Amino acid sequence: MIEDIFFEGVTFWWEQDGLGIPLEATETSRKVMLAAAECSTTCCGSVWVTIRREGPYVLWTDWENSSDGGKLPPEFRFDAEQYDTELARAVAAWI
Repeated sequence: MIEDIFFEGVTFWWEQDGLGIPLEATETSRKVMLAAAECSTTCCGSVWVTIRREGPYVLWTDWENSSDGGKLPPEFRFDAEQYDTELARAVAAWI
């Protein structure tokens, strides 16, 4: 999906506040970088999404693409329990 809107570089996770697990969803919105150009974000851009927990859901909203990548994805809504389970699995595999 990211490769459909961002053609400039590598995909990784980096959150604006620098705290916690990447992609973790809390009631406080978090702005997370999903991809950035290898040269620099000021040169060729980056893709960001805002992640937050809202009741039984995790929402990915307010997409930003600072490159010329075109159309942005729609808002994503995930079941919070499934999201937490999958995130824990991914973190455990990464460690």
